[in-house]
Amino acid sequence: MTVKLDGATLDIQDVVRVSRPDAGGQFAPAALAPEARERIAATRDYIDRTWMHDDAPLMYAFNTGVGLFKDQRVLISDMAAYQQKTVYAHATGVGEPFAEDVTRAMMLLRANAFASNYSGPQVELVERLLAFLNAGLHPVIPQKGSVGASGDLAPLAHMAGAVCGFAEAHMVYRGRIMPAREAIAAAGFDPDFELGAKDASALINGSTTSLALGALATHDARRILKHADVAMCLSLEAMRGELAAFDPRVHKARPHPGQARVARNLLRILDGTKRCSQDARNIVFPDEPRQPGQPAAPRVQDVYSLRCTPQVHGPAVEAVEYVERIVGTEMNSATDNPLIFDDGQGGYVSISGGHFHGQYMAQAMDFLSIAMADLGSISERRLARLIDPTMSYGLPRNLLAGKRGLNTGFATVQCSLSALVMENRSLATPGSVDSIPGKSNAEDHVSNSTWCGRKARSIVENVEQIVAGELLMAAQALTLVEPIAGDYPLGRARAPPSRPFAPSSRRPSKATAGTPPKCARRSTSCVQAPWSRRSRAPSANWNSKGPGSHRALDRSGRDGSTAAANGAVNHVAVRAVDTLANRAAAFDTAEAAAHAAIAHSAIDHPSVGPHGADPAGDALHVVHERRRFQLLSAETRLSLLRGRKEACAESKGESGENDGSHGPFLVMRRG
Repeated sequence: MTVKLDGATLDIQDVVRVSRPDAGGQFAPAALAPEARERIAATRDYIDRTWMHDDAPLMYAFNTGVGLFKDQRVLISDMAAYQQKTVYAHATGVGEPFAEDVTRAMMLLRANAFASNYSGPQVELVERLLAFLNAGLHPVIPQKGSVGASGDLAPLAHMAGAVCGFAEAHMVYRGRIMPAREAIAAAGFDPDFELGAKDASALINGSTTSLALGALATHDARRILKHADVAMCLSLEAMRGELAAFDPRVHKARPHPGQARVARNLLRILDGTKRCSQDARNIVFPDEPRQPGQPAAPRVQDVYSLRCTPQVHGPAVEAVEYVERIVGTEMNSATDNPLIFDDGQGGYVSISGGHFHGQYMAQAMDFLSIAMADLGSISERRLARLIDPTMSYGLPRNLLAGKRGLNTGFATVQCSLSALVMENRSLATPGSVDSIPGKSNAEDHVSNSTWCGRKARSIVENVEQIVAGELLMAAQALTLVEPIAGDYPLGRARAPPSRPFAPSSRRPSKATAGTPPKCARRSTSCVQAPWSRRSRAPSANWNSKGPGSHRALDRSGRDGSTAAANGAVNHVAVRAVDTLANRAAAFDTAEAAAHAAIAHSAIDHPSVGPHGADPAGDALHVVHERRRFQLLSAETRLSLLRGRKEACAESKGESGENDGSHGPFLVMRRG
């Protein structure tokens, strides 16, 4: 469905739909709403008829220089050259280019700012920007060089130069970096576009790069918050923790809404669990220094990383809600200078202001960075306990399966994730408090918003990896103790009353257990690849052995896993995946059904190692595939999953077998 831009109703999900491809590799198209186009055209017509002559009063950026040259008139005869020189003067960015999703978000958000009809550009310029976006013409924009004052001048100038076909600019088109003029011509457009009065200023003024980074990071943070609750519950059950800390009476005594919401959610996810009971604790786990028959000491209360989850996850929830409000307002605002207003007498007036200043985005991104860094920190502390039997109450050391010494377990996974926590701590240092004046003190206070947005995005990406690691390790822990603790069921993850949920009860039959899925040979090739959320192509670490991160984690526990050793139907993996599926249903969102379908798709086609089915592998691929599917609507996800299952069902008995070493999900690569 086309995203219509009117300057007032764009939301974060719209930005994601346009900026990131769906499962079919397609981006949602964007277009000006008809009424917005009419308003922009009418305003520009007045400007050209009334202001574009050399006797007009001085109006900043229309017929004057910029910055300290604000009192210098630019003649109409010099206007085209002036607009071009303005873009060149500000295209001073350095560093690696922004990812595709950030570039697309910048183009969309700049166009939506114009749709509010306060900027006065040519309507043809706005339509060209959107036409390039829809055609997949992506300017190469360096990441560094903006201080977030007078807008993100440097990155937006690089965008403007590419859109206008400047000879020095470059674009990415159909996976290739090429000169902008060559890319534009290849896409069927005229490389030449003459900027009119104020067009250059309209394009480069405004903290749109900061906003693009912020919108995408905030969307991802919201998704990770849900998974962090699920991961915590799995860890709590793996360590047979206490539930009393989540009692509603406790949180009524300190009624922060985010804290109370997380506590309710944890109880809903853990509904019906027996693994957190004293009877379950009396079971002697493999590395627990307690004699069989000796009862466990009363737990009374757990460590902070478990007991204080509502008090840590809750502030993060409220922080994201605050940031969503700031981003939502900013993406429907006019942020360049000057702004054009209807004077109520059939004309317009130009007023200089400071909406380009990025302090709102800078502070919001710092807030997001701090909140998400702490979310990752507590998640890492939980997963660190899982590998130490003295802190996990007897779980196998390093969550090791198979022969000790030959296998190492998950210890290095924790090391890698702790490295991300330390990186986040440095990145979370606020950037919005830093300001260096520029341009001879014309810009004597700057926001540093672009750097704040860049580091917030990095922190969110790191936290995503940390929480995924906790999900994986908690599922491994539950799998390893299933033979002795299976009589104490995990929580049923009661769905909210308004969204009833009934997960599938299918299980792999003995005839198909341990059998890798097949895919018919067609004109396209079936491969198993992780999908980069920033690109249409599989991520760079894909190779014939599968993604490096998968292999590193698989080595920890694949050989000789408990369930695989006897070659039986992998009910342990089924239960682990069921847990993830049911837990997803506890969230009051439309994503629950899609999460469950993904998890049960993994049950239909379990990962297969050298000794049989691999529960840790199944859990890992559920986590990774869930990350990819978050970008889609629930309906699209379910439709795609049904299509995948049908394709595999049709191909039973045919050639083209998959060795199963990289997980159960099939991705169609265009041949």
